[in-house]
Amino acid sequence: MVFLLFAVTLNYQPIMTYETYHSANKSALIHEYFELTFSNSVIPFQSTILPIAKPTISFGQKGKLEAKTAENDYNLEGFVLTGQFFRSYNIEANEAYEGVGIVLHPTTLYKLLNKDISKLSHKHLSLKSVSRPLYDAVATVLDSESNGREALLAYEKALKILVKSKDVNIKEIDQAVNVIIKKKGLISVKQLIKDMAISQKTLESKFKKMVGLTPGRFIKLTRFLNLMQKYENQDINLKTLIFKYNYYDEAHFYKDFKLFMNDTPKNFFKKDNEFLKKYIKR
Repeated sequence: MVFLLFAVTLNYQPIMTYETYHSANKSALIHEYFELTFSNSVIPFQSTILPIAKPTISFGQKGKLEAKTAENDYNLEGFVLTGQFFRSYNIEANEAYEGVGIVLHPTTLYKLLNKDISKLSHKHLSLKSVSRPLYDAVATVLDSESNGREALLAYEKALKILVKSKDVNIKEIDQAVNVIIKKKGLISVKQLIKDMAISQKTLESKFKKMVGLTPGRFIKLTRFLNLMQKYENQDINLKTLIFKYNYYDEAHFYKDFKLFMNDTPKNFFKKDNEFLKKYIKR
């Protein structure tokens, strides 16, 4: 369940809270640990969720959430593994909710499960049905009642024990992922393999298997996320950003916007969707 929440106030009482703790280690298995709540003041709650090119494991401690994609509706109960999504989906809460979760590095699931991660993409799955050892590991940390940075370190330690993939190409795929993130998606697949020791065919097949998305889709999503983040941070106006992020023209950007957001830029930017805007600004 890849999403972020923020804190606002009503009569000085928090109605939404979201706390994140980021790993300082770029090679860590976990990108961040989060804690979130929805109070009764915002129920019923609905929002679009834009994928952030990373899988997530979440646990609802109180109440429940629902996720709705174009294909299926999911009850996000217990430990839920959310694979890579390329398009946005919706979440709904009809009762007060409290939950925690971990956002993983793009290749972490492959390192832990040693299976084709693309088969988990575009799905919200019961973690227990995917991997009992992984379920047991995260459940043990949850039972310890750790929170904040302490929980982040505890989950990282628990996951390291489960790493079993010995694929000789994992180092190259990690390198490719890190370059794409560093370049903010402003790179082509051909440019990516220029200084790599594997062929484009191998990169394409291994990347999808280990990350869950093709390198082209991962690049495209990373670029879009960075553009939207810049815009919401008010660093620069949208028209300038469209060309800064190598879109051929505004029509090209609007097409991608519709693809990712299931909405037009005109409709999105006139909505009072403070949640999603705060999420993007992360």
